[in-house]
Amino acid sequence: MAENYDQLSKLGEKQSYLLGQYLAQKGWVFDSVYSGALTRHRQTREQTARAYAESGLHWPEQIEIPDFDEHHGPAVTAQAVPRLVQEDPAFKAYVDEIDERKLSPGRRQMKLYRKITQMWASGELEVEDQHHEPWASFRARVGQAFQAVIDQNRKGKTIAIFTSGGPVAASVGYALKLNPLQVLELSWAVQNTGYAEFLFSEEGISMQRFNSLAHLADQKMWTFV
Repeated sequence: MAENYDQLSKLGEKQSYLLGQYLAQKGWVFDSVYSGALTRHRQTREQTARAYAESGLHWPEQIEIPDFDEHHGPAVTAQAVPRLVQEDPAFKAYVDEIDERKLSPGRRQMKLYRKITQMWASGELEVEDQHHEPWASFRARVGQAFQAVIDQNRKGKTIAIFTSGGPVAASVGYALKLNPLQVLELSWAVQNTGYAEFLFSEEGISMQRFNSLAHLADQKMWTFV
């Protein structure tokens, strides 16, 4: 991961380029291309588009949709942990137990992040900062954006959406009608440039693939979001 989370590392750029090569070799030609508005979404899209250009295949004008941006989990965690340590004895005991294990800073932060996001997704945690959307609102905006893109591209159209792990999981959850915690748990499985594939028609949306890394033959290039 790059030092700036909203910035692809060199490895991330290579993963994205290889994704483009793979899809171009399969002969996938897209009628429309969408992405979230984050820098890493654009960079992933641009590296994929570069591979398409080198293959001589059509690449349509990209459309950015901010509703495909990531959820506010990191900010919610940063705000909630100090408050809960002060206000919730059970949560403080959980943090003390983690600290007794003397985990690395990265593993400690991930443990807290998972705990907070589980509480957040299940509705146990109230979001105090009005700028941090609730988990239900995150799922709703992604589901609405996903459905809107589908509605704009009926009758045999092929589309691509570049986004992050959370919105990928939320889109799968929308298609499969998963509950909030199932969507959250699914998001932990998403790997960098792993792609999901859906078929859609007037009858509904069906899942074909999830988290495919067929474009990364070398497993050393498999990294988590």
